[in-house]
Amino acid sequence: MMILTIGSLVGFYFFLQWVIESGERPGFARDDLVVPAPAERPLLHEEPPLFIRGGPTPQFSIVPMYTVNRSAEALDGMEGIGAVLNLEAMNEGPSAIYVESIGYTTGWGASAEGEVGRYIEPGGRTYLRHMLIPIPSPPPADGELTFSLVMDILVEGPVSWVRRENLSFEGSGINIIPLAGEGTPPRFGHNEPYFYDKVNDMIRGDIGELEGILEGEGMMDGNFTIQDIVDAYEFVSSRLEYIPDPDTGSNEWISPITCLERGGGDCEDYSILLGSVVTCLGGNSRIVFTEKHAFCAFYLGDDDSVLDPVNERFGLDIPFQIIEDELGKWLVVEPQSQLVFGWFPSDVVVQQGTLEDMYIRGHSDLGWAFESSVDISIVDIYIN
Repeated sequence: MMILTIGSLVGFYFFLQWVIESGERPGFARDDLVVPAPAERPLLHEEPPLFIRGGPTPQFSIVPMYTVNRSAEALDGMEGIGAVLNLEAMNEGPSAIYVESIGYTTGWGASAEGEVGRYIEPGGRTYLRHMLIPIPSPPPADGELTFSLVMDILVEGPVSWVRRENLSFEGSGINIIPLAGEGTPPRFGHNEPYFYDKVNDMIRGDIGELEGILEGEGMMDGNFTIQDIVDAYEFVSSRLEYIPDPDTGSNEWISPITCLERGGGDCEDYSILLGSVVTCLGGNSRIVFTEKHAFCAFYLGDDDSVLDPVNERFGLDIPFQIIEDELGKWLVVEPQSQLVFGWFPSDVVVQQGTLEDMYIRGHSDLGWAFESSVDISIVDIYIN
């Protein structure tokens, strides 16, 4: 006759819990997946004024006063890819201005120009556009990208608008991250119970309230497009700031609604919120957990050309990172990036050569890899 002690009963209980918790979790199947429609949402362009006086200003004519400054925000550049500039202008003078175009010239002689078409009232500050400055491989010897910006504007005068061309601004140096060697292929775990249950339980409890918030923002039109993913990213990035976990050694995760109410969180919180928003809008979302970071991946289908309108919206060829599996292609999105949609997440490097099923769109000779992580856990947001 077998006699079970209290200790053995407790041990048996935890063994049963382990069996239950380690069971397979439901994830996406082909029938669950929605391919985003390739809707277009072009760059905002305002028509120029009608009465323009161009060229050199005639003698004795009235010249409107103006003072314009610019802001060029950039992260570190990537060798073989480039650096993205987020360009804004400030009108510090008494006259309205209209920015026609802006361009750059690099220290090694490369240059390009992009259309803008934005009015700025006196005292105003306005987003102009993004620009990608390509960085060759090998990069400049000093490992730094130096550049200047050139702007063409119209200034409002008492009778007509006056054109002012080739206004030059020196840009600060941008650090260049060199290419990494060929990386070690990661070991992907999928829907592991600990991550899966924690993520999906939090989202399931908040999904109704979150849908109500998005409805109030006019985002729930029932027609899921690739631009909805961009809108979700902008919804999240414009409302949150990075707030680290308390310095207690614990890794606290908060729900989507709590993250919105606090106005911030860390990488897991950003990712859970962004993934939840895209799910509400009709897309299929995953969260990718590395050993140091978390970011999102969104289903594209079998063809990544659906991303073309996104490049048109930002006016540049974004080096999108793609993960491909048996279900299709998944777009990697860093929720915490304040610079541009689709830029590289933290803990990711550009490398020579490609890893299987991980590539950079538009760069067949380069790949991306995780800088310091080998074990990667991917979680489907699956709240059916």
